[in-house]
Amino acid sequence: MNLLILTMVSLLAGAATGIGGLLGVLFRPNERNLVLGLSFSSGIMFGVTFLMLIPESLEGGFHPCLFGFIIGAFFLFLLDLIIPHVHIVETRSSLLRLGILVAIGIAIHDLPEGFGIGSGYGISGSFGMALAISIALHNIPEGVAISIPLFFSGMSRIKSILISFVAGISTLVGALAAFFLIFLSENVMYIGLAFAAGAMFFITVNELVPEAHKYGRGRLTGLGILLGILVAFLLTRAGK
Repeated sequence: MNLLILTMVSLLAGAATGIGGLLGVLFRPNERNLVLGLSFSSGIMFGVTFLMLIPESLEGGFHPCLFGFIIGAFFLFLLDLIIPHVHIVETRSSLLRLGILVAIGIAIHDLPEGFGIGSGYGISGSFGMALAISIALHNIPEGVAISIPLFFSGMSRIKSILISFVAGISTLVGALAAFFLIFLSENVMYIGLAFAAGAMFFITVNELVPEAHKYGRGRLTGLGILLGILVAFLLTRAGK
């Protein structure tokens, strides 16, 4: 595993939140686009979890995969209890506080995603790259969710985009943690993949899908999830 390549790829995947931040301050999304973005992101996450992370983790054995998945989901469950749950659009007051809370929450959520990228690179470079692209696509709507409340609280465009970018840097931290832990034991790689899968699954079912459904656009939500899963299918092919 090349540390320099892993660093660059995971940094770019995390930096996609900055792209989302830019889109958020330049083009405030309407309800339809927001639903489509959230649901597409959900489909990407479902696809990455069950088409890429879980199958590769099972190569290391059933029990390491099960253990990692449970720990990953439970870790995010605990974070959800500790960090105040913030809805992306529903809260209108205290926009600055809202934006900062969302940024902190996304920064923490991106840690297991980075861990997944690092563990994926332990399997192969192409697999790690496919994971990184999937996570980058997922990170764009997250950047939008950060920048909109910050910008409309009176913060400048540059600062709003910068905070969105910084929130994604934790992806790099997670990837580097996986890189160094894999040297201790190969099992860490397989458990790490399942850990990332559990964390991503919890984020998707607990936050992304409910948020997309909140606007009553069931067909659009379903379409976005389907498109996201199809993209994940294509990336799975690319990761072979």
